Amino acid sequence: MPQNAVEATEALASAVVKGRFEDLPADAVAAVKASILDGIGVAMAGSVEPLGKTITAYVRDLGGHPQATVLGSGFRTSPPDAALANGAMIHALDYDDSLQIFSFHFTSFLLPTVLALGEQRGISGQQAITAFAYGLEAAVAVFRAATSRLDYDRGWHRTATVGTLAAAAAGAKVLELDVQQTRIALGIAASQAAGIRQNFGTMTKPLHSGLTARNGVTAAMLAQRGWTADPGVLEGPLGFCKVFFGDGNYDLADLHASLSRPFHYVSSIRIKKFSACGQAARPIEAMLALAKEHDIRPEQVERIECGINPSVMNILVHSNPRTGLEGKFSAEFCLAIALLGRKVVLDDFTDARVNEPAVQSLMRKVRKYADPEVPHHGGKGPTVTVITADGRKLCRRIDMEEDQPWPAPTERERIGKYRDCAKRVLNERNIQDALELTQNLEKLQDVRQLVAAISA
Repeated sequence: MPQNAVEATEALASAVVKGRFEDLPADAVAAVKASILDGIGVAMAGSVEPLGKTITAYVRDLGGHPQATVLGSGFRTSPPDAALANGAMIHALDYDDSLQIFSFHFTSFLLPTVLALGEQRGISGQQAITAFAYGLEAAVAVFRAATSRLDYDRGWHRTATVGTLAAAAAGAKVLELDVQQTRIALGIAASQAAGIRQNFGTMTKPLHSGLTARNGVTAAMLAQRGWTADPGVLEGPLGFCKVFFGDGNYDLADLHASLSRPFHYVSSIRIKKFSACGQAARPIEAMLALAKEHDIRPEQVERIECGINPSVMNILVHSNPRTGLEGKFSAEFCLAIALLGRKVVLDDFTDARVNEPAVQSLMRKVRKYADPEVPHHGGKGPTVTVITADGRKLCRRIDMEEDQPWPAPTERERIGKYRDCAKRVLNERNIQDALELTQNLEKLQDVRQLVAAISA
């Protein structure tokens, strides 16, 4: 254990407390605003899904004190319950952004946390950006301490484990807690961290995001009220890192190193183009390119092969999906719809689409296999090979720089995605108002103005 390991929780809490909007680099501010806009859009789309309707009805029945808005429906409830519903809806379609180098979806819990407590307190746009940014910074610092992916490979969902610490940090920032209170909030959050990958492809995966946001809000609110917890929860012998990462699989010196160069990872943040697991993005891009370049028709296909990172075999787990949710974690389905439609859109991921005879027939021709030369993220891309009935062998892969998960969408594509998602709930005026307010969020005096625009 490094000499300064015992100071890890205090160092993390201090970085969160001392962080100012003025300290944020321009690219970090831009990235946060882009993520917030994307989160608003996918929340609107998620709110009309069966998951969104169910979690909204559940929270409404709880009857919490009306202080924070449930997106998509506009009613208000307690901050923890609003965060629960909004987090689940943002992640409902698996269309929200991610930091793929660490395999987690940060907006799905940071935005609900910041909005729930921010609406209650009437914080400014700058405060909202700052809380979001330093919540993310906290998560990255903890991730950097891990020296392996053992936690993920064992089945932990990092959005719900490390994410709970990050949500607590963001909540602490909104509530303007001091260093000791923030350490306590992290301690409370650590005892609520949970979520297993066995539930990928079900409604419970998005529930992880809602629970993460709710638990972060709860941790910050309890810490503000004098609740107690271990103030050294990261470095303790029975603490977070020992429990989740395991002996010999973390080095807290790397946490300190990460905090010494804040926001170094911003270029790796990705907004999704497709409503599927991020690990399917480059295979989809490769198939779309092949279909366009060679004008491949489904009836010409003898078989399709896709070589992916060995650990991703346990992420894209549904080889024979029967629901739209399972389809999001199916290389077979994603490649089939990419070839059939020459595009992949939000409405492809439905139970009806998965069970179409043409889709089922083409899926049976797809074989994924483990390719140890393909890294988990960045670098060499998965190779998609189409073998045609006349003997042609057509190959394509999408390579990226290290730590770059898939091609970034253009600004036009990002805004188009936001509009397409938001129109499922909001009228055009509210869509435009929310767009302009988010693009100028640092000038907003009260975040409630943005909440009002997306609640109409």
